[in-house]
Amino acid sequence: EEFSPNFVMGTPSKLMLFADYLKLKNKTLSIENVLFGGEFLLKSQQQILKNIFNTKRIYSLYGAAEVGTWAWSNYTEDPDKFHFLDNVIIEILNPNDQGYGHIVVTNLLRKRFPLFRYKMGDIGKLSIKNGKEVLILASRESNSFDIHSNTIYLKDLDDLFKNILQ
Repeated sequence: EEFSPNFVMGTPSKLMLFADYLKLKNKTLSIENVLFGGEFLLKSQQQILKNIFNTKRIYSLYGAAEVGTWAWSNYTEDPDKFHFLDNVIIEILNPNDQGYGHIVVTNLLRKRFPLFRYKMGDIGKLSIKNGKEVLILASRESNSFDIHSNTIYLKDLDDLFKNILQ
């Protein structure tokens, strides 16, 4: 309240902790912009942030620990379309009929340790929006799934399913 911020950023889980604290204190803030990254933002969380922070716009960052943060989206308008930095090269391996395939990233922004051809583990395609190339995310690779931002790989469940199916 004292600083009248118009921007707050964090992971969805941390933003939700802050929103829960404000709700407990019967308070709301007027924070027009929210920036998140590192985890998925669920629709229910998005609504809570809009209600507690009176948020008008939500932005998302995209990347990985190995390649850094290299893309962003206006999550309010187009949550699956990510704009990326000029010195980042995106390739789509083995695209299907709709153009979706494995996302491979080369990050030439990193001068000390540039990263060449890192397979992200996500599925997406490249498209053009307003004359500029954007990345459209579809999902994780089919050998894993996410529950509340935790990635679970199917191979880790092999022993469990083997015993159940016998």
